[in-house]
This record gives sequence, C-alpha cells and structure tokens, in this order.
Amino acid sequence: MDIIYGISYKERKDKAMTTSKALEGTPCAGNPHIRFDEEKVASATPRRWSLLYALRSIGILTLAALWTAICPGASEPGSSRKFIAWGYEFVFSTPEILKSNLNAIEASGLDGIGFGVYVKVPERNGSMSTDHIFDGLLWERERFREMARGYREVFRHKGLRHSFLQMFRAPYKRVDWTDDATWALAASNLTVAAWFAKESGFEGVTIDMEDYFNTRQFTRLPSDMPYDSLSLVARRRGAELFRGVFREFPDTVVFSYWLLSMIHGMVNAVDPQSAIRASGDLWVPFVNGMLDVAPPTARFVDGNEDSYYFDAEQYEYWRAAVEQKMTMPALVAEENRRKYRAQATSAMGMYMENFTNDAKQRYYVPPLGGSRLRRFAQNLNQAMMASDEYVWFWNERDCWIKWSEEKRFNGKTRRRTFEEALPGITRVMKMLRNRDRLPDDLPENMLTPGKKVYSWADGKVKGAFSKEGDVLVATGCGSQGGYAVNFDKVSPGDIYGVRCRMQGDRVQSGVSWKRKGKWLKPSVSLAFGEPDADGWRTGEGIVVVPPEADTMVFSTTARGLKPDESVRTKEMAVYRLGCD
Repeated sequence: MDIIYGISYKERKDKAMTTSKALEGTPCAGNPHIRFDEEKVASATPRRWSLLYALRSIGILTLAALWTAICPGASEPGSSRKFIAWGYEFVFSTPEILKSNLNAIEASGLDGIGFGVYVKVPERNGSMSTDHIFDGLLWERERFREMARGYREVFRHKGLRHSFLQMFRAPYKRVDWTDDATWALAASNLTVAAWFAKESGFEGVTIDMEDYFNTRQFTRLPSDMPYDSLSLVARRRGAELFRGVFREFPDTVVFSYWLLSMIHGMVNAVDPQSAIRASGDLWVPFVNGMLDVAPPTARFVDGNEDSYYFDAEQYEYWRAAVEQKMTMPALVAEENRRKYRAQATSAMGMYMENFTNDAKQRYYVPPLGGSRLRRFAQNLNQAMMASDEYVWFWNERDCWIKWSEEKRFNGKTRRRTFEEALPGITRVMKMLRNRDRLPDDLPENMLTPGKKVYSWADGKVKGAFSKEGDVLVATGCGSQGGYAVNFDKVSPGDIYGVRCRMQGDRVQSGVSWKRKGKWLKPSVSLAFGEPDADGWRTGEGIVVVPPEADTMVFSTTARGLKPDESVRTKEMAVYRLGCD
C-alpha cells in the first residue's frame, strides 16, 4: 500500500505567517488552526494590519489560544449561526400578518426577522413607530400591551424565534445635547420599547445610527460647547437612554448595524482616543454611556454594515473580524474595555440585492464559476466563520417570504422571493447553518470502489497500514498517520459533504485544501458522535471550497499510537452537494 508522508509540523509552521487569511474554521470556537498567506500581506494597509504583523512570531496554537481568549461571545463548536433578516418586506409585520404566513416563514431558512412596530394614535390621526423615539409623543405601555400578546404567540414558531425590535434610529432633526426635556422623553420611550420587546418575546433590540437625514447628531458642530465638555454630556445621554432599557430587558441583545465599526478608521491612528477627540466624534462617548449602565447579562452586536460589500476571495470578512476583535477595543474608554471585550460580539451582513440585481444596476456581485448562487455560498460561508453568532441580511426589492396577498409592502418591494430569483438558496443556507451533519437527500458517493485511498504517516515512527475486509487499519503511528483521498479540479464556492466511521482512541478526520500541489489550509475537522456498542464513531460535515483551492483532500488521522495500538476506518464517503 502506498505511503504518502505528510508535511511536517515545522514546514507547516514556517508557512503559517502574516495577515488574516484564516482557515475554514470558526474563529473563537471552531477549528483551532490558523494559517496565513504571505503574498496577500503586501497589499494590506500598513497601519491597520500592524498588529497582525506583530503576530508573525506567534506559533499557530498560541495564536489560536489568543483568538479564543478574545472571543468570549462566540458560539460553541458545532453550533449553528443564526440567520436574521431585516428589510423593507418586514414593514407592517403585525402579529396577524405573521400568524397567517407562518408556513412560508418557516420554509424561508431564516431564524428571525427585524422590524419596527407601528401603533395607531387616534388623537393624532396617525401612528407612532418604535423606530422613532424623538417624535414628541410620550409612549404609554397600554398602547402596546395587546400587540405584545400577539407577538408572544407567533415568536414561538421556527423562523421567528430570534427576532429583533427596531427601536432606535438617528433622529430626523438634530437634538440639542443640552435639551434635557427631549432627551428625557426619548429615554422614557426607549424604556417602553424595551419593555415591549421583552414582553413580546423579541430576542433583542436594533439600533441604527446611520445619519440618513444629515443631522450630524453624533458629531460636534461649531455652535456646540467645547468637545471635552460635550463628550461628557453625550456619554451621560447614552447612559440615560439605556438605563431603562437594561432595567426592563436585562438580558437583551443590542444589535447595531454599526457599533464601533461605524468609525473603524479611527483604529489606524497612533492614538485612537486623540483621533476621536480631533474629529469631534460623539458616537464613541455615547456608546461608552451605554456600556456604563449595561449589566453583565446584556450583549452588544456590531453588525459591521460595511460587510455588505465584502468579498470572500479577498478574505475581507476575516480581516474585519480581526479588526473588530483586536483593535476596536482601543476606541472604548479604558474603564469599559473589559466589559466591551466580554459582552460585544461580531456579526457580518449581506446585502441581498447584490446577488439578484443585473449587471447594469449599481449593486451587483458577479457570478463565481458561472454561478451567482456559488458566489453567495462562498461569501456566506466566510461571513459565518467570521461571525460570533449572527449573520444578518438586508433586502429591499425581493423577499425572503412568499407572503399572502394581505401583506402590505412599500412602493419598492415586489413579491418575488430569493428562492425564485436564486434557485437553491434556501437549501444552501440550511446546509451551511447545520454543517456538522449531512442532509437526508444525498447524491451518489464519489468515493467509488475504483477511487484510490492512500495511507500516510508523519514523524519518525511511521507505523503499519493494512486492510481487514472493508476496514482500513492504521497501527503504531507514533506521531500521526492515517488514510487520505484526493479530489482534483474542485471549484471555489462548491459544497461537499464528507462522512466516515472510526474506531479507537484519538480519532480525527477532516478536509484540507491544495492549489497546484501546495497546501493552502489545514483541515476542517469533522464532528464525531458518541461511540456505538462496538466503539465505532460517525464523523460528518459540510465544507465549502475556499478561494484559490483546486484540490480537496479528505483524510483520517490517528495520533500518538503505541506499537500495539490501532485505529480503524470504514465507510468513507464524499458527496458533491452542489451549488449550481
């Protein structure tokens, strides 16, 4: 039987240097190996990546431990990311509308949606919205109570369990920072909104500080008081507005389309705090006020809306995740950095019209290998890996849900679904979200009897390899060894499922990648279940071919075996799940 000697640890370590070209593994919680490509670093912005250059001397495992330490909010290995959608189609999502569309919502592949709530105000011949807290009307809980009962009923259903209430947007008109009455009104209204969110069963609340109306609310103007004084007022306002929010909803998730990522350029400064002051920024002081009053049970999510335009082939999701975790804490006041690191998590967003617009429109992402679905899958895969818990979507023209005719839309939204515009997207999302297990509808196994499976070993003690019927046996591999099979001419963005059964201690199996014969990434480890009565464990998983890869290597590994110890493998299988 042929022996293929694996690349040594020293060779792997020597190649594992610089920037953020991370592996196919979950940061903070998944694959512990990290590998970088030196050619990419030449085009990286020097100051932004200066911290990453400093990591050159840190070994792979040390860097992995560091990454895990700074990502306390990450999901556990094997857990699913949550897919949350915000967009125009969710305006006017009353409990009655949601209830009448539950089947379509559950079929969408989403875990939750985000929207604001409108309540009729007869005395004003109109309505008020949780999006706009500065509208001059003092909110009362009784106006919301009946609606809260309706939402609580529908939020038990799949597709809505992790929904968010939009409750705080930048004001239409600039509010004077010294106007105590207006800020007190806003604080009272936010408190009612938070109570409503908790009472209704929302997972959290959404804030959106993008300056749609060019009010420059969070920038000091020449007519304002001096910055040092004004920044203290802004910090006090942040505490005042959110003290009631956390009192009513202490375990809320505060999801911000932009949190500190809204001013991420500041982290490139030699002294970020001085840069904040020089720019007249008031958003960071306001966020510090929110952090001042946040209990340990609350969480913050930075949605990094710039990720709408990220490209997985440039590893931009990974780079943003590194920036959020390792450099943005410097923007926070020193006394709040520990809290920020412990309670703030990263999320990546996807602007869906990028994948459904035609090439003549402004927002357009081209196909990958002739497939727009494959481009979506590659970006979504990397976005998931770079996010701690949530991946979010924004849509305007098309819809996730095949709504009944009673659903109201604004003038920009049509009834075409993303499944109709991009056939197969729902299946792709469900596969990637549940990547630790294979779907039931599997194609033919690509590992046919004629496909050659190689044995391999690394280290001084190579061990012995044999076959017992359909069982492959590795014995006495002092360092590591096992079996591997290559699949050439794979295409980036394509999706594969792999499975095997192994018996013995210290078993491991996974997928690695090559380009033109050179290793690109260490393996993506499979999730193994509990052993059966005979000690056999089943390992399976779903992988997306990463950028640049042309060869997939599916392997099993036995580590540190004594001369009389063996690990057995059977039922190796590879399935092309496809993305076409």
